[in-house]
This record gives sequence, C-alpha cells and structure tokens, in this order.
Amino acid sequence: MLSTGACSRKHRPRHPTTVRCPRMKHVRANGIDIAYLEQGTGPLVLLLHGFPDNARSWERQLPALAAAGYRAVAPNLRGYPPSEIPAEGFYDRATLAEDVAELIRQLGGGQRAHLIGQDWGAAITYGVLAAFPELINRAIVMAIPHERSPWPSASCRLRRATTGVISPWPNTAASSGKLRPTRFG
Repeated sequence: MLSTGACSRKHRPRHPTTVRCPRMKHVRANGIDIAYLEQGTGPLVLLLHGFPDNARSWERQLPALAAAGYRAVAPNLRGYPPSEIPAEGFYDRATLAEDVAELIRQLGGGQRAHLIGQDWGAAITYGVLAAFPELINRAIVMAIPHERSPWPSASCRLRRATTGVISPWPNTAASSGKLRPTRFG
C-alpha cells in the first residue's frame, strides 16, 4: 500500500500497511494549475495548509476522512509547488479565496463543501466564508482568530493598527460574490 517515496519521509506512518499516501493530481482553477492530494469518496472536505507548509501537511488526516466517508482533498495553494507560480499573479486573500471557490465548484460535484483551514489556510477560509457562503456546508478554522474576534490576539491588534493592511471581511458584497478589500489605518 505504501511505496517508497510516496509520502514525505517525515510523515511516513509507523505501520506502512495502514496508510495509503495519495499521488498529486492537477486541476485548472481560477486561471492556474493547482496540484492536490485526494483520497476517498463522498462529500468534499477541502483542507487548506498554512505557511510554510503544503498539501502533504494533511497526509495523516486524508485516510481518516476517507474512512469516515468523505472525499478529502488537500491542495497546494497558489504559489506552492507543484501548483503554478504565476509570474504576475496575486497572492492576496481575495484571490486565494477565489481559487478555493473555483476548486469547490470543480471538485465538489455541485454540492457544498466542508472547509478546513490551518494558519494561512485559516485566513483564506475566512475569506471564502465571507465571499462564497453558498459553497460551504461547515468550516473548521484553526490557529488564526477572526479579525473581528472579541478576543483578538496581539497580532490581530497590530494588523488593525497598521496602515495599508487589506482585509476582505468588512465590505463583503454577498450579491456579487466578490470581496472588496478595505484598508485599515
């Protein structure tokens, strides 16, 4: 079930017969090629990695979600090889949220998806929830509090106080499905 080199060395299971490490697949979404790992069938669960991680961060969760009856998909986000690194591309949360929305449309079979985001993936998850709520069934957001949290971390307070920081949440246009970045400061 596990072939040499199928999983990153650091994530190889202790019992190789219990975990199958999926191979990278590719899809064209939002104008770029996005690589992703996939395992299982059923409702789509999209797992968004943090920085400086990649899709392989979710290798241990993919088989568990597949065993629970889900189609678990972990993409390498825009700019993380082997996904495309656009020469003149944008890496703001609004663009990344559009990437994720397009992935859900293409991989979700017309159904709403479950979205799990960790670290930078959590920040993107907030953007997707704000701009494309019709695409999401449930969301789990880890390691990043919402910018409007009543208990903001010091980093959130710093971001709010810094001139020129762009946030996609305050001016969300639900009718157009697009984010309108707002400058704080």
